[in-house]
Amino acid sequence: MSEIKIETISQVHIGNGVFLQEGNDFIVEDNNIDILSLDKLGSVIGTDETIIRQWLDAINNGKSGTFIMNRVKDTPYTEYTKRRISCSLDITQQSTLKEQIHDGLGRPYIPGSSIKGAFRTAVMSTFANEDIEKRLNKEDLQNWKKVIFGMENELLHFDTGERKKNSPSADIFRYLSIGDAYFDKGVENVIRQVNLNITGQKTLLDNKKQQLVETIRKGVCSQCRLKIADDFYQKTGICDLQDFFELINNHTYQLICDEIEFWDKGEGADYTGQDHYLNQLDGILDMIDDCKPNECVLRIGHASGWRFITGAWLEKIDKDYFKKEIVPLCRRNNKIYEEYPFPKSRRIDDMSNVFGFVKLISE
Repeated sequence: MSEIKIETISQVHIGNGVFLQEGNDFIVEDNNIDILSLDKLGSVIGTDETIIRQWLDAINNGKSGTFIMNRVKDTPYTEYTKRRISCSLDITQQSTLKEQIHDGLGRPYIPGSSIKGAFRTAVMSTFANEDIEKRLNKEDLQNWKKVIFGMENELLHFDTGERKKNSPSADIFRYLSIGDAYFDKGVENVIRQVNLNITGQKTLLDNKKQQLVETIRKGVCSQCRLKIADDFYQKTGICDLQDFFELINNHTYQLICDEIEFWDKGEGADYTGQDHYLNQLDGILDMIDDCKPNECVLRIGHASGWRFITGAWLEKIDKDYFKKEIVPLCRRNNKIYEEYPFPKSRRIDDMSNVFGFVKLISE
């Protein structure tokens, strides 16, 4: 069992699937976003039927926020909110807020399942890249669809004799468990998410699909526990935790290098607006270079992008095969976007800050 310190080196969002509605779920006043608590708000509104009817009418008319602010005037915000988030953004154009997951005590957290999923991607991508190099010399590309869909079972499951290889009980990651990482209250911030998007215009910055997102801010820390059984090391060929962290760093480093190559010298190089984005990626490469043997950098959560979510090992098969066979499976309405590279957009905030990078430190 290892104690793991988690430090956010960029903003991180792990959603709970809820989009909060301005006026009904949150209100904005004096550079603060107040996330409302219906339980607390009920006691402030009171039980008078006339007042309750006015509140319901205000909701139906889209004026709930004004009604609530008038009712809670001179009332401490702690009496009617779950939390208050300082926010200097002008949010007049946005009416919803994508909520960060919190536990029952109101603490924002990163679920262990999110970290484990990113671990899995790193291992799968590493093994697949090694395996592809061998298979490219042997396999006919016409058979690659069958190979691709069987790759995970092939690489991340083991033979048990009695159990089927594709059974969850034969998954090597059953031997790895990691706990949730709970952060202190008050580390949340709200950002406006925009895109770097290849649209045919010279500039990449695309503000057409803005979204308010609640995140755990950059530069805060938490703790969790990581347990890796010896069977995991034996069945993967990974030597120990230090070797595992080195694998993760190599995985993250290579994906960042590929991303920089794309925007600096590749298909994205003909556009403008990516300079700050690239500077941040360069900075994260430096952090990985400076990692000690007990440290690694991982990317998790919302706005990580297709390459980080999948590991991008599918791109290594064959460029023509990837474009003709894989991209149509991954990109919705692919026929409309065939002239563009895949993926063609990246989610950032309106200051061009990236999402999802954390450093893990074994203590």
